[in-house]
Amino acid sequence: MSLQSQIYPLSSRFPFSSYPCGWYAVAWASDIGNESITSLKLCGKDIVIVRTGSGQLAVYDAHCPHLGAHLGYGGAVVGEHIRCPFHGWEFDKGGQCSRIPHYDGTLKVGLKKWHSVLHGGMLKVWYSASHGEPVWHLGAVDFTGWTSPVLHKDSTWSLRTHVQEVAENGVDVAHFTTVHHAKTGGEVRDLSLVWPLASWISISAGDIGGKPSIAQARIVLDGLGLHKVEVNVDDGRMQFRSFLYVTPVDSETVMIRMTVSIKETGDQRKDTMLVKYLIPRLASELVKDFDIWEHKKYIERPPLSRVDGPIAKFRQWCSDFYA
Repeated sequence: MSLQSQIYPLSSRFPFSSYPCGWYAVAWASDIGNESITSLKLCGKDIVIVRTGSGQLAVYDAHCPHLGAHLGYGGAVVGEHIRCPFHGWEFDKGGQCSRIPHYDGTLKVGLKKWHSVLHGGMLKVWYSASHGEPVWHLGAVDFTGWTSPVLHKDSTWSLRTHVQEVAENGVDVAHFTTVHHAKTGGEVRDLSLVWPLASWISISAGDIGGKPSIAQARIVLDGLGLHKVEVNVDDGRMQFRSFLYVTPVDSETVMIRMTVSIKETGDQRKDTMLVKYLIPRLASELVKDFDIWEHKKYIERPPLSRVDGPIAKFRQWCSDFYA
């Protein structure tokens, strides 16, 4: 039997939708060129990212409402407008039909425009099953005194798992010793679960560069798909942030992106070296969870022990994203 045939569909592994509501990262903004159309999927929907001639970014449904052509395959950006590759219909930046070739006037049709925001270098899009207005807005992140986040080419992964599984991993402190070879079991402090935010402090013992160390990480989740992890090693010997973006692509797949930033030391060369050191190290730790995430099944009523962390409370907080 092949490995692929042993992997059960997500629909049989999880008792809830693959698409909880929330803000999700869809692209690193600097990767999107001017006057371009980029095709991708979000929560099973075909969408396009458009950057106009003036540099503005927006996200739309991918298919022209006229006769259904996919704008990402032959479509073009004309100044501030989008032109369909099939019949040349154009749509303005609000998504409304603005020109029909050989026709005197327009029709009251348009592309669905998704709510999006540029935040920390990443383009993020609001999703809900009802296609309604965002029910919360993203909080600001203060980058003063920190290097600009870096998204390395090797810090993007496509994985067969659920966005909630990745989020739950942070409070599941009992796996730190077995999976990540921490010296002692992890500890959760100051847990706050005030929807749509979750935050806590995680304490773990490991090593940095072969030396024993104590890491205190403050984790903040803005919904299930946006994670900020700020780590203080040995009372300030090193401070860094990783931003983990987990995005449902379709019913079977999530896209994971990780950016890294460090507390500025005052020495730009040293800062650059520290970022280069941290990126592969953090990525290698994250990758250790992948086989487990891809093959595990969600147990609705697990027999939790006192060392497992606040998994039950966390799952209750998660449940409101499916309402």
